[in-house]
Amino acid sequence: MSNIIPTLAQAINEKVAEAENKARGAMQCALEAGALLVKAKEQVPHGQWESWLADNCAVAPRTARSYMKLATAFPALPEAERQRVADLPLREAVKAIATDPTAPARPKPIGFIQNPGTRNRAEETLQKAARVAKDAAKFVRIGMTINSAKAATLKNSLLAALKEIEKLQAEDIEVKGGADGN
Repeated sequence: MSNIIPTLAQAINEKVAEAENKARGAMQCALEAGALLVKAKEQVPHGQWESWLADNCAVAPRTARSYMKLATAFPALPEAERQRVADLPLREAVKAIATDPTAPARPKPIGFIQNPGTRNRAEETLQKAARVAKDAAKFVRIGMTINSAKAATLKNSLLAALKEIEKLQAEDIEVKGGADGN
């Protein structure tokens, strides 16, 4: 091996370390910029944020939203997750915060229901809720008020549909194609 190889290896290692440090520094700057953007937005009158941003800052609204999201969500992460996110490039950090690993599991899908009686009961409940909601939507569209009796019917119908959905999800329902609906 030539004498230049160890020198190249050292230079490579230094540049890699420098790149990693700058990436961490970029993340820290983004967090600080996000915190400042949050403070500024709190002081700008409602509806004027984007025009204020365009007039006063050299950052696109989408980037500003990303920095603000980082600044508000990052401190709430568990320590291990903060360490992981802090080492990511900014775009990856924004994605990581958007997909919270501590988020509750998605509800079980409602799939193929074996029992025809259960299937019919669920369908009737959901169709009734849909009819009542459609009627209420018509009233809203034409500018009519929904009286308290109609509002109560709508609420009860929707609650019954939600209750039926929760019941179906709680039952051991066979989903076509496997447990995850695929």
